[in-house]
Amino acid sequence: GNEKPKDSVKKGALVYEPSSDSLMICLKDGKTRMKVSFLGQITGGLEHFDKIKRSNGVKISFLK
Repeated sequence: GNEKPKDSVKKGALVYEPSSDSLMICLKDGKTRMKVSFLGQITGGLEHFDKIKRSNGVKISFLK
C-alpha cells in the first residue's frame, strides 16, 4: 500500500515526493504533478492551515 507511489491525494495526507525530496501535507483532495508515497494521515488541526498564504514559509515541529 504505502510503498506504491500514487498521483492522487486526500485532504490531510502526509506524503513524500522523491523528485524534490519533499514532505508535503495535502490541504485538499486532488491530483499531484508527480507520484508521491503516502506516509500518514493528519486527522485534526487542518483548519489552521487555511490562514496561511501560499507564499509563506511554514515550520513544523513535533511535540515530544
